[in-house]
Amino acid sequence: SEGSPALSVWLMDVNQLKALRQEIKQTSGAEFISSPRMTTGDGIEASMFTGTSIVLNGRTNYVGVRAGLFPRINHEHTDLTIMLAYSDTVTNHSLISIRTNLDVKARFQLSKDQGILLLQSSTNATGPSRLGVLISTKL
Repeated sequence: SEGSPALSVWLMDVNQLKALRQEIKQTSGAEFISSPRMTTGDGIEASMFTGTSIVLNGRTNYVGVRAGLFPRINHEHTDLTIMLAYSDTVTNHSLISIRTNLDVKARFQLSKDQGILLLQSSTNATGPSRLGVLISTKL
């Protein structure tokens, strides 16, 4: 049976995030789905999508990573509102469906040298699964 997904959030120093990223790169079985970079500024919304589109039941569906960011920046911190979603296709015999693995809408207040680690853990038919997202800001 599938377990309910659990989301954990850590606010980390950007140097800790860099070290974690390097450690993940060296971990057997770990893979980076996407490593996009976005540039935005105070009060300027940014969004991106990386993936593909498929037609199911006559509707176009987007499968992959979607992100939307809205920062409010001042000298001491960044108030960051985010929307993150990750989905993929699942094939069971000849039936194709879309599985949403991550769907987060949140607001964070980050000091100058902080970033975020989001970790989604779940259990499915093939065993435990983890999906991580690293977010860092550069002022």
